[in-house]
Amino acid sequence: MKLINFIKAHGLGNDFVIIDNFDHNINLSNINIRAMCDRKFGIGCDQLILVENSTIADCKMTIFNSDGSKAEACGNASRCVALIQMNAKSVNDLKIEINGNVFEARLSGQDVTVNMGKADFNWQNIPLSKPLEDIAWDYFFPLSDPIVVNVGNPHVIFLVDDFEEFDLKEIGPKIEHDQLFPKRVNVTLAKIIDQDNIQVKVWERGAGATFACGTAACATAAAAFHKKLVSQKVNILFKDRSLIINLLKDNVIEMTGEAKIIFSGEYYLTEK
Repeated sequence: MKLINFIKAHGLGNDFVIIDNFDHNINLSNINIRAMCDRKFGIGCDQLILVENSTIADCKMTIFNSDGSKAEACGNASRCVALIQMNAKSVNDLKIEINGNVFEARLSGQDVTVNMGKADFNWQNIPLSKPLEDIAWDYFFPLSDPIVVNVGNPHVIFLVDDFEEFDLKEIGPKIEHDQLFPKRVNVTLAKIIDQDNIQVKVWERGAGATFACGTAACATAAAAFHKKLVSQKVNILFKDRSLIINLLKDNVIEMTGEAKIIFSGEYYLTEK
């Protein structure tokens, strides 16, 4: 049995178990990760984050979904890790390595802003198994007109007029695991309120229905701006809170929102 120290944090209710692994003494199996993420028998979270040394940034974060799978990006977690590390280092800005890429973060008043890199609309980079043009118009019925984009991880966005017409908990996992998406996909239903506001509901790859998803906010804003439906700076509205997404030149995305440290604790890891 091994004792692991952790910090529990959240961004808009999207919650994380964050583990300091700078000494690289912690090796977690898929079973370990799922056990720690379990809300009844573990600590409980949407994603588990290992924070480690980096040769190209101030730190590196590795992201695991609650089903044990590895994720390439997580916007809300990046703000939480940035806040924890900035507090520890007594600085107002920080560079984080995620999946080989470096993301710059800074304090913005009470919130944290992270440069999330570029939105990529190339179907091969999403990735898709084939172009959207090659699938039938009713492929995603009752949803239609998907917009696909990669913002570090794959997303598909559907613009809707009424959320009540769709059961995301039923549709989400089917689309997530569809053969069109070889690396699975995050699924967002988006309702454009006006040029400055978009309301969303998200089915997150590997975690399911979550209170919020930072990369989905980035993907939705980039997709709507790409279609010339919203302004360059847009509020992405989740159930209770919102993120500010700013679309810069060349499809570069800045995300600003809250990051909250909830508590710290110790977890007794049973080796399996």
